[in-house]
Amino acid sequence: MDIFRISSFEQFPVKLKMNLCATNLLLEEYPLSEKYLKNTDHNEWVLETMVCGFEGVGRFIMGLLPDIEIVESEKLKQFIREKVKMAFYFPTRFTNYQ
Repeated sequence: MDIFRISSFEQFPVKLKMNLCATNLLLEEYPLSEKYLKNTDHNEWVLETMVCGFEGVGRFIMGLLPDIEIVESEKLKQFIREKVKMAFYFPTRFTNYQ
């Protein structure tokens, strides 16, 4: 199981650069992430860890897109691109509820 509570036999390395706001939210939602964080500047942190899938980390990134940079993992970047593309392709998917 990874820090985002996703389980799998496969693991993928990811490296994210994030600001203090994203880091605080990461620590609040996923306290297991603390040992994988490194402070590189007064307002910049790097998370370097292995994930079992991109669903958990992808959900976190999508909620904080302006605050997080994907440094490593082309597969993760592609996963996020596909999710963003799908969101624009189905813009009214959940807006029909009244």
